[in-house]
Parts: sequence; C-alpha cells; structure tokens
Amino acid sequence: MAAQAQIVAFGEATKNTFFGFGGYSSTKQTFPDGVQTNPYVVSGPDFNFTASAVGGITNVANFITATSTNTTMTIQFQGNNVRKFGCNANAINAAATATTSDIVTVTATTNLNSMVSQNTVNGSRFAGFSVSGGENEYIVSIQIQFQSTPSPAARIAIENIIFGDNSPQNVALNFDGVDDYVSIPSTVGNFGTNDNFTVTSWIKPDATQPSSAVNPSENDIISKWEGTDSGVNNNYPFVIRYLNSTNANPNKILVG
Repeated sequence: MAAQAQIVAFGEATKNTFFGFGGYSSTKQTFPDGVQTNPYVVSGPDFNFTASAVGGITNVANFITATSTNTTMTIQFQGNNVRKFGCNANAINAAATATTSDIVTVTATTNLNSMVSQNTVNGSRFAGFSVSGGENEYIVSIQIQFQSTPSPAARIAIENIIFGDNSPQNVALNFDGVDDYVSIPSTVGNFGTNDNFTVTSWIKPDATQPSSAVNPSENDIISKWEGTDSGVNNNYPFVIRYLNSTNANPNKILVG
C-alpha cells in the first residue's frame, strides 16, 4: 500500500517557503469583470478549476468574488496533478469597496480525504498548501469560508492564484504574451546596491511576438521593479527583455 502523503499549510510568514517549491506552476492573475457563470470555469494549458458560491460568482478588479455576502466559496480542480495551491484570501465589505477584518479560513482537501486549514485576515492574506510524498495524493478542492458570520455582512474574494505540481521536473511554462506571467514576492532575490548577482533564464521565443503595452518592440523575460511611477521614473534593479520582430534590432536580448 502506498504511503499517504502529508499536506502542509503555509501562511503569510512562510509564503517564501511555499514559493520556493519546484515543479510546474500555473498562475491566474487577470479575470474579466462582472457576473460570471456559476460555477465559474477557469481553464489553463495544463490545469483547470471551477469556482462556485451560493448566489453566484462575480469578478471585481481581478478578484474572484462571491456575489452574496456571508457565504462560502469552493474551488474544484479538474485532473489529478495539483499538489500545491496558493492565493490571497480576502474579506471585503458588501459593496466590494474595502477590505474588512473578518477572519477567512481556507481549507484544502485531497483525494484521500486529508484536510488542512489556514486562517487569513486583512494584512495577512496568503494561504498556501503543498502535498509532499505519496505520489498518488493530490489536492481536489479548496473551501474558503468565514470563521464566524461577519457583522456587518462581508464577501469572500480571492486573488493571486497559483497552482500546480511541486515535484522538480523537466518542464517549461508556455506564456501567451497577453496576460500570462509568474510573480514571486519582492523579498525573493534582494541584494545590496554593490553586490554581484546572476539572473538566468532559458527561453524559446515564438517567431512572432505580441506587442508589449509599455515597450511595443520589447517583451519582458525577467524584471524586478521598484516604485510605482511609469516610464523613466519607474526604476528597476534589473530587467531582461527580448527584442521582438518589430524592433530595429530583432531577435536580441536586452539587459539593464
């Protein structure tokens, strides 16, 4: 009999450990605004899931949000290879205009009925889960609910979703060039002003690249930004870009 795996929860204080796991990951950062089907189906190249809630699902500023207040949201994964999941779980007021201090409990369940929970609250919203050992065990569902009935009424909303396998393997990420990207916490990869550092990546660009909104002839590969301004006022510690087919010097790498 195969050994049962262990599923471990990660919170705000340990999310860097969660992001350090290897394996294939898929992220979902952008969603169309407005009322969605219930369940709401989110499809990716290798991972699919549905989000549902009593009263329905709506998307507000890239938050998958319960339409009704004081209700539970459920994520169901399609397939048998989801061994890690993370998101920011938020409690927002009925008008979806501000966060609240209500505690939200996020619970992961595996196909072998292992369960583990993580509490989140305004200011400490990350909830992550990883399955280790037992190759035949994987996450099948995530339940997001209020620890106690909010008063005044509140809604559940989740963002910054990441899910996938956590086993190192020889795979690659396929980005559509429109809204696909991988984001890691700003605290990963920090170094001093005069420190030496190395940033590496392996890429295989398509023959034709979509234009970037900021620099139409350049496509970001890896970048670390600081500041919230735009244009020349938005400084960066480092950036690696691909000069696409519309650039005067196409098919080259720009490093800054």
